This record gives sequence, structure tokens and C-alpha cells, in this order.
Amino acid sequence: MKYRTLIIIALLLSACRTPQQIFKSESIIKSSDTLYIERTPPVHDTLYIPLPAVHTGSAPCDSLCQQQLTDALSRLATAKHSSGNSYGIYYDKYRQQLVLYQQLQEQLNSRQRSTVSTQQTVVQTQKIPVPYTPLYTKILAWIGVAAVGYLIFKISKLIK
Repeated sequence: MKYRTLIIIALLLSACRTPQQIFKSESIIKSSDTLYIERTPPVHDTLYIPLPAVHTGSAPCDSLCQQQLTDALSRLATAKHSSGNSYGIYYDKYRQQLVLYQQLQEQLNSRQRSTVSTQQTVVQTQKIPVPYTPLYTKILAWIGVAAVGYLIFKISKLIK
């Protein structure tokens, strides 16, 4: 039993193994994300357009045309309201002018720009070559193993 164990240990110590390999791995990850926020201040704007009196050269025609124009413009009144923003148009008959107005709230406009993440993994495998051992060196190594085994055998016989 002892001899078998010694032989197995000797074989395991001198057994062949696979060549070692070196692994190099690099990972490159690129990601870019940008957010732009643009703030516009509130706008309160009014535009006054004066309308001159109608002059055709004939007084009755002028008064009739002026009255029809005033009636048509007095019906022109529109306004839009949407979430705090409003704009509209109306005719001021006392000042004889067309009034356009707008009131806009402060606005935040945002734009987001992102680039696609790119992941690149580079793996390099390199085999480490086993150094060349000449045949006579291997024979001498086996003779040495046999001699050590023989010495262990003789010493174990002397001890018993």
C-alpha cells in the first residue's frame, strides 16, 4: 500500500500539464448625455395700428364708407387664452386704431441629446510556450526519480 502511494505521488509530481495561457481583456464604454434648458422671459407686447379716415373726394361717399368701415372693424374682436398665455385683436373706435396684443408667460424649453453607448471588449489570448527539454535531461530526471524511490524503499526497510 505504501509503495503504491509513493508511486502515485511520484507520477503526479512528474505529470504533464497543459500550457499556460495569458488572457488580456479591456472594456471600453462610451456614453454621452446632454440636457439643454432654454428660458424665455415673459412677454407683454401691444401693437397699435392707426387707421386713417377714408378720403374718396366726395363727402357723402366718405361718410358712408367711413361708417361701414367702422362698423366692420367694431365687429372685429377676438381673443385666445391658453394656460396663462393670451393674445387677441380689437378695434378701438375712439382712437380709430387697430390694437393687437399678446401676453406670454415665462417658458422653459428643454432639449435632450444623448449618444448611444458603445461597448467594445478586446480579448487577447497568448500561449506561453513550454521550454524545450532535451531527451537526455528527461532520462536523467527519470533515473533520479528512480534513485530517490529506491532510497526511500531501502530506508523504509531499515526502519522496520
